[in-house]
Amino acid sequence: MKTGTIAIAAAMTLSAMAAGAAVAAAGRGGGGAAAGPLACSIGQSRSGGQILLEPSVRAARATDGSYSLRVSGGGGGNASAIRQGGDFSLAAGETVRLGSLSLSGDAATYAVTLDITAGAASTRCTAVIGG
Repeated sequence: MKTGTIAIAAAMTLSAMAAGAAVAAAGRGGGGAAAGPLACSIGQSRSGGQILLEPSVRAARATDGSYSLRVSGGGGGNASAIRQGGDFSLAAGETVRLGSLSLSGDAATYAVTLDITAGAASTRCTAVIGG
């Protein structure tokens, strides 16, 4: 897979969300995982030839942590390698969207990995999107 060249036809939007912004991730599709007190998901939707990814994290107890989102893939001769990460704070039972990412959806396939760490707990969500 090409990672040295970033040639993506779509406009890419990365927005870090303030620590306290909640999102309802239900019904969005994508990969999801739970490991003890943490759960993550990679929400996805399509609009106008674009794929919108919205990674999120949920915790059973109030916690602080960090995340790393990696996206690689592409199509039609284009390749993309994207990394995004940061910190988050959650209240007990809260779900927080960690950002959003818009990619070209036309004939493209992407591998997405979301790693979450909070204290000694960690979890990983993966998804293959597009195609």
